[in-house]
Amino acid sequence: MVDRSLLAILPEQVATSAVEEDVDGEREFAADPGAAVRRYAAAVVGDAGENIASASLAIVDAADMGTLFPAWRADYDDAACAATGGVDDVSMTEIGGREVDMTTCVSGIRIYHLRLRDGTLVLSITSIGPADYGAQLVEGLRE
Repeated sequence: MVDRSLLAILPEQVATSAVEEDVDGEREFAADPGAAVRRYAAAVVGDAGENIASASLAIVDAADMGTLFPAWRADYDDAACAATGGVDDVSMTEIGGREVDMTTCVSGIRIYHLRLRDGTLVLSITSIGPADYGAQLVEGLRE
């Protein structure tokens, strides 16, 4: 079920670009949300140039997070990096005081994964471009 209220944790804008609901992304996710996902939402932010970030948010039962998160992260990374040469590196980093799982595709695309709300909310962000709007989304989280 789409739950637009999940988008409230994202900043309203990155740089000078508005963060907006990604209705197409929500429709795509609705086609196969997975049994453990209870609610979800998607957002996108971009400028007129080469910077864009897309975010997927999903609420899951805390009991399912231990098995869901590693599979979610691997599937998300594989899908995001597949068309651009695959996954190059997987690491941990700190952004805005939060520990973040970070994946870099061979092409330079960056992917960020976080667990929020006591481990029941998964936030995954794909970031393209030198301004790294994905990292800026993480820095601006309102939770």
